[in-house]
Amino acid sequence: MIIKKLMSCQAVLLLRIGLAACMFTLLALVLPRGAAAAEVSAGPSLEEVDFSQVLDAKDPDGLGVMPLDYDGQESTDAKVLALYQQFLGAFDECAAKVEFPEDATCGEVRRAFSLAVANAEYYWVAPKYSLEYEDANKDDKANDDERAVDAKLRYVVSDTSKIPQIKTQVEAAVAKGLALVDAKTMSDYQIALKLHDYVLSCSAYVNTGDNSCYTPYGALVCGKAVCQGYSLAYKLLLRRTGMECLYVVSKDMNHSWNLVQVEGEWYHADLTWDETATDHHEYFLKSDKSFKSGLTPSHYGWTTAHKTPDYDYARPMYRLYNKYTGKRFYTSSADERDSLTKVGWTSEDTGWTAPAKSGTPVYRLYNSYVKGGDHHYTTKKDEVETCKAAGWTDEGIGWYSAATDGVAVYRTYNPFAVTGTHHYTTKADELKNIVAAGWRDEKIAWYGL
Repeated sequence: MIIKKLMSCQAVLLLRIGLAACMFTLLALVLPRGAAAAEVSAGPSLEEVDFSQVLDAKDPDGLGVMPLDYDGQESTDAKVLALYQQFLGAFDECAAKVEFPEDATCGEVRRAFSLAVANAEYYWVAPKYSLEYEDANKDDKANDDERAVDAKLRYVVSDTSKIPQIKTQVEAAVAKGLALVDAKTMSDYQIALKLHDYVLSCSAYVNTGDNSCYTPYGALVCGKAVCQGYSLAYKLLLRRTGMECLYVVSKDMNHSWNLVQVEGEWYHADLTWDETATDHHEYFLKSDKSFKSGLTPSHYGWTTAHKTPDYDYARPMYRLYNKYTGKRFYTSSADERDSLTKVGWTSEDTGWTAPAKSGTPVYRLYNSYVKGGDHHYTTKKDEVETCKAAGWTDEGIGWYSAATDGVAVYRTYNPFAVTGTHHYTTKADELKNIVAAGWRDEKIAWYGL
């Protein structure tokens, strides 16, 4: 649970409304060739940096291929790749200016800069630059096909001699976050959750601010960020653990968030909107389906080549009761739950929450020979084989167990019952009462999230 400052209901409402138009916009000042160096005398126009095409790049290992993990596609545009590397080289030196080759166009520079400034490792770079270009058609616009001459770069502080201090502060904040996780012993889910909560504990949302708000420096050190700052900070931390985390943008929403790979599947995580969610995890590890229509407000207008499963990572386990047989039934399927309630079963809401996938499956078996049928659930393969030998039907994997630091699900056994012989619960008081009534405590069966 993240402890945060209290705010009025009205303030929360206004903040949530503001998030729908999250200010991740990066601006590039553009100057025609020959304009005054002061930039303002020529009346430069403001232009958004376009993240809709390229958002991230990895070291191409000299292959001339730029992986764009925003949409899962690859670019073989060697010129954009060279410009991208030129920007990163300038960032490394905190250079004030970059001069481009004579064949560089404004469109290529825009793509390369968008890619470079979305690189979470360059957290001292300001999200704006001024572009000098040759105005071939004299329309006072830096058209994509016109020549780009040079760019003047900016950083999160005006005095670049303070950059080493910024690096020290960010790396200290990153180290503090990474100290909370252990990639060798913790699952992807545990790492993603812990670092999600850590970023939220470091920062508060602002709908406008200085350059730092767009960077991990703003989110992790200054304690304030817009959606871009949240997204890049989370990406920075997860990438440092070896996990895959992508930066996703909806130009239609003017908003950004992350796509995270957990247990081999991709899920959405919107830390900005989780900032004002009731439990701070409303938009954590969700499916495409949930992001588009299962949550309010929903997300729209993004495109990636990575598809999520049809379900969220955290799956509620429904618990139902049949008063005629005394049997309880557990399922992760809402359709199965609804079908049973229509024929007289009572829904007892959610028993626990299971991960969509883990290394510990929970097997489901069915006994058709007892009146009304009976189900049994276990993580033990030898128990599965024993039940099958006794005539039970193996129904495969019902769900998965979380790691051992999750919520314990206890199993009890009634030797006098014919059906519903086992009961499963996470509640200590329920366990105590049922054991007092004569059921045998068979300890922990598995774990929930």
